[in-house]
Amino acid sequence: MGRLGSIVPTVVPAGSIAQAVVTVHNTSVMGATPSEYTFAVILTVWQGSDDVIYRGKRKALIPADGTEILSLPFEVSTGRSGVAFAFAQLKTTDGLTELAYTYTATFTISVPVSSSLMGHVDLQGRPVPPDPSWITPLTVVFFTPGTSTVVRQESVITDDKGDFTITNVPSGTYDIGVKCPRSLSELVSGVAFSADTVTPVDFGILREGDANNDDAITGADYAFLHYYFGQTSGEALETCDFNRDGQVDGLDYSLLWGNFSQTGDMWGMWPNPV
Repeated sequence: MGRLGSIVPTVVPAGSIAQAVVTVHNTSVMGATPSEYTFAVILTVWQGSDDVIYRGKRKALIPADGTEILSLPFEVSTGRSGVAFAFAQLKTTDGLTELAYTYTATFTISVPVSSSLMGHVDLQGRPVPPDPSWITPLTVVFFTPGTSTVVRQESVITDDKGDFTITNVPSGTYDIGVKCPRSLSELVSGVAFSADTVTPVDFGILREGDANNDDAITGADYAFLHYYFGQTSGEALETCDFNRDGQVDGLDYSLLWGNFSQTGDMWGMWPNPV
């Protein structure tokens, strides 16, 4: 087994597809006849000094003579970014010493340019933006289209106009849902991302009243509102101040009642974030 060298460490974003491109030239020396050999690239992605978050190996059988160019893909879908290291190995199939051959290999790992999501939500009961009451936490979930399979999940905070951005989205098509702790989830299906582009998505109005954050507005949420009614601080505001005006009052009751008995778009397909 011969080690042919290693690449310069390369940052690999989470969810990206890295590709090792290898050029191998095999010629006979000393009158020996080249044989077939197996060429392999081993890729390891580290986060920190001792945390391996991805390890993969790709093999190819190389003919006895000539120049071969290999494209060996690695899908790094760990959900975390890291630094990639790789090295190549060669093994002859006839048992002859590798000194009978000359070969070179050069390879790099490239990461496709990804795109960004520019999202927007509208919030019920708030003043006209920009306004501080529009700043709210969101959970953003990317699904394989038409399924409940989660491929990525991010926590973001909107700005004072209800806008947010998620970067490094690999090219492809996703169903994307958003969930605020006090509102029902909204889902937009079939969102396509292309490399090096910004994709705008309007998720519409987030329906307020989900006091217990279970993605359904029911009697349980009303019970929370009744308990905290009239309060102006602490858990009462975090749970039942749906319009974010600093008090739990009739305006919050109106928002809950207007959305009563409704469920979010991700209800039943995504775990309760509580």
